[in-house]
Amino acid sequence: MLCLMCGHDNPENATVCANCKTPIPRMSHMVSSSPPAKVNDRYLQIKDASDKVLAGQWTIDEYAKYLHDLREVLSQKEREIKEVEIPEESMEEFAEELTVGYHGIDLYNEGISYLMKYTEDGNPINVTHGMQLIYEGNEKINDAMRINRENRKKIEEYYMDLDNMMEYE
Repeated sequence: MLCLMCGHDNPENATVCANCKTPIPRMSHMVSSSPPAKVNDRYLQIKDASDKVLAGQWTIDEYAKYLHDLREVLSQKEREIKEVEIPEESMEEFAEELTVGYHGIDLYNEGISYLMKYTEDGNPINVTHGMQLIYEGNEKINDAMRINRENRKKIEEYYMDLDNMMEYE
């Protein structure tokens, strides 16, 4: 397995490069021909909770607690994502994915803020606007994941081509 950073040839099961200590991505040799389904579970959970509070099935306090707990979970995930170290040499390759993904996270956070505002003023327009922002954020996050899959596919194809070239030498 060749290192993306320095080109060192590592054993097939290596998780980091023996030469430069850069993590070696695990890539599937099976490339799916159909695009994966969008990830909508979290959006649908938030929509369900919002529908319940608007219908009177949840109290404002229950909804506020749900949103508070949700915000904590999402904040932790956001920190984990932003703490991933990407080598400076690879930043250009990840720029579009990161830009789109971070924009999606920002929209999600803004949407959650509108939902929380509803718990303070009871104005249902805040739920409508918040859910729209969360939907748009979810779409951006799905776009970032699509870009990630495309980039991984390009890298996998590069390594397949490189392996094929090495066989003929």
